[in-house]
Amino acid sequence: MSSYSAETPAPRPPRPARLVLMLIAALAVLFAAGFLLVRPVEIVVDGRDVRVPTGTKVGELVGLGVVEAPPGDLLALDGSVEATAEGSPPVLELNGRSVAAEVRLFAGDRIVSSPGADIREGLATTESAIPFKTVYRGRGPWLEIATLGVPGVRRLTVGERSGIIARVETITPVIDEVVVRTRPRPGAKLVALTFDDGPTPGQTDRVLDILKQEKVHATFFMLGRRIKEDPKLARRAVAEGHLIGNHSYNHPDLRELDDGAVAKQVTATRDKIRGVAGSGSAWFRPPYGAVDPRVLKTLRKMDQNVVMWDVDPQDWRKPGVKALVSRVVSQTEPGSVILLHDGGGDRRRTIAALPYIIRELKKQGYVFVTVAELAAYPRDGVASGTQTSTPPDGYGQ
Repeated sequence: MSSYSAETPAPRPPRPARLVLMLIAALAVLFAAGFLLVRPVEIVVDGRDVRVPTGTKVGELVGLGVVEAPPGDLLALDGSVEATAEGSPPVLELNGRSVAAEVRLFAGDRIVSSPGADIREGLATTESAIPFKTVYRGRGPWLEIATLGVPGVRRLTVGERSGIIARVETITPVIDEVVVRTRPRPGAKLVALTFDDGPTPGQTDRVLDILKQEKVHATFFMLGRRIKEDPKLARRAVAEGHLIGNHSYNHPDLRELDDGAVAKQVTATRDKIRGVAGSGSAWFRPPYGAVDPRVLKTLRKMDQNVVMWDVDPQDWRKPGVKALVSRVVSQTEPGSVILLHDGGGDRRRTIAALPYIIRELKKQGYVFVTVAELAAYPRDGVASGTQTSTPPDGYGQ
């Protein structure tokens, strides 16, 4: 048998083993590459050696907290600091020159920082209404709006963070509301007696007796609920030549009611007056004399003439008879409207004083008329020098 002299080749590993070896080699390569990618880069920031991740950009150094220089502040319009460190970021130079924030850093780079600049806050603009004032003029018993108030428009420029006002501009000027109180000038000594809060049994009938005896006419501002309870007294007043005025239904402060509720107070009482007088009344006296421009506008829309007074002896405080007579007589002048009460409490002193008031004024030449008769005469307009920023005395009491 002949011998075989050639070398026998080494046996190859099995196929699964070769695959494992190839996978280990690939992982080793990937590991080496990843190590190179994440290996920190050594740079110098403000004279200090700093390590940052590979691929770090100049603009990212501030966020990494390795920069010593601070950012600037946010300043208010007046120059005060509104917010610390909300200004411009620190200024960074790379290797002695300014570069964009997107430039990547490499080993050995040198960064020098300087403080960021302060910035001033921006401006914000808003528009708002300028409320109008109500100006009261005159001191007579007739009350009406002479000029309707119109709000103005103001443009305000302020610091958007601080709110400090930079500029105020009036876009539309405001028109103040003017409420006037005028007095009739009849050219004769005419005066109107008025009674509030009735009709009241035992009081209104006694007042009517006195008026009949003295042969004078008056105006009764009645409450709707009282007319409902005692319609006969109201009918008697009408039959004897007196005027019935509207004093609301149940005597609320109209300023505390919305427009709809004010209207109901007027219409409910007007219906009661129509039931006893045959027609509603165009004459209105607000309870307590308490009105404001809003209420006046509502009353004007309802064709109500608002009648106040200019002689008030304050009989509701129950002064003595002599004091009542003296107060009325001393305050009365031609065209005056006298306020008395026939309801709302014990009015015995008022009733006792009434004959003396009438007789004393008659002695002085006065003639008694209703407010409707007095209103037929021209009124004096607004007296000079009587403008006020609040209602005249007695208004709203």
